[in-house]
Amino acid sequence: MESGDELITDRAGAVDIRLEDKSLLRVGSNSSYRLEENSSTHQFIHRLISGIVRVLVPKGEKAAAMKLEVRTAEGTIGVRGTEFVVIRNGSATELKGLEGEVTFGPADASFADTAKFVPVRGGFESRVANGAAKPSEPVAFDLPAYLKSLDSPEGPFKALVKRAKAVVKARSNAPAAPTAMVVAPVAAPKPSIKVAAKAEAKVPAAKNDPSMQLYQAALIGHVETMRAALKAGAAINKTQTVNKISPLQAAVLSDNPAAVAFLIDNKAEVNARDALGRTPLMTLASEGGVTTMVVALLDKGADPSLVDSDGMTAQALADESVKNAKDEKTRKMFQEISDALPDVPAAK
Repeated sequence: MESGDELITDRAGAVDIRLEDKSLLRVGSNSSYRLEENSSTHQFIHRLISGIVRVLVPKGEKAAAMKLEVRTAEGTIGVRGTEFVVIRNGSATELKGLEGEVTFGPADASFADTAKFVPVRGGFESRVANGAAKPSEPVAFDLPAYLKSLDSPEGPFKALVKRAKAVVKARSNAPAAPTAMVVAPVAAPKPSIKVAAKAEAKVPAAKNDPSMQLYQAALIGHVETMRAALKAGAAINKTQTVNKISPLQAAVLSDNPAAVAFLIDNKAEVNARDALGRTPLMTLASEGGVTTMVVALLDKGADPSLVDSDGMTAQALADESVKNAKDEKTRKMFQEISDALPDVPAAK
């Protein structure tokens, strides 16, 4: 990963990030994590945008030096050698110490301002809300029970736990003694575009960036704000994230036919592709939405024969969504989308 890269998991995903100093960041399900660089120190900042991350930093020879920095919208965490969990939910950040000690302060605090920080040891937890001057005083929690829940097949890291168990089961030798953290090499799951969109809709857009204002207005289907952004000079097809989501694709995710129609009428590219190689039509087929948007996209030139990075057309994605639907209402929605799509061969 490089500075600026963002990693997003869905409810079935989790991924391990191994750093050069052997530190491990485990990003759990329904989470968004971004790697940033401190412009003054040129050190990396690990930012949890939403969800949960478990961090293991081995102790080094220079115990006094901060080895790793984790930040959220509400909190700042300085790490030497320790293991802990950070959870961001709503407008608060919670920190649970598993081993060693963590320095925990409010958002954007300087580590030199020690009065704003509290030490959180293993078996203790603290919380900081948006705008708070200092995190709460650490209190003890049931560490053994919490560790058991983290590493359970139903926990936030279940994708990695299940993979680790499969690997152990395949070995003929006797299994090694279990450890607090199971480390399993696993490929990152495909990012959930809808999860990414929800996270990005909450980030304030810069007043001098009309293209970002257009993009975020599209994510919530707000036509008047989109109109104002275009008048201010927004680029209608400019993508804003590592997922390469266009404003039109964002409007599809908002499930607002009026927003989709507005962008199409203003010459938005109907076959623009995201990082998964999917067009707005494919996104509609895989994420769901109002069937009238299928007709609107097709009428303006959306190509149903195009395939994504996995070689699937919009029709194939819709049929897969029908098959995987969790309930009858969802199955019916995707079936209507599938029925509205023309049956055409995939483009070569």
